[in-house]
Amino acid sequence: TMSAGLLTTPGGSLDGNADGTGGDDATFDLHRLYGDATGDRQVDAADFLAFRLAYLGVNLATYDYDGDGVVNSNDFLQFRTRFLTVFV
Repeated sequence: TMSAGLLTTPGGSLDGNADGTGGDDATFDLHRLYGDATGDRQVDAADFLAFRLAYLGVNLATYDYDGDGVVNSNDFLQFRTRFLTVFV
């Protein structure tokens, strides 16, 4: 939660609920599911296609699970364990 009392925007007070009137706190639902490049809360065929295109590429942070700068078999093992997973 972002407190409207602690944050201002160029237009004035934070309008956290987007009703046109400032002064409202904003609440965000953040999630991170490794392998979900599309951000739809599931690791599915669309994500697999993106992984396949990234495989053996370098500096592709979305799929570089271990942070070694290359998308390789170690990263694929992590992707595979999450394939068809849904974040709820």
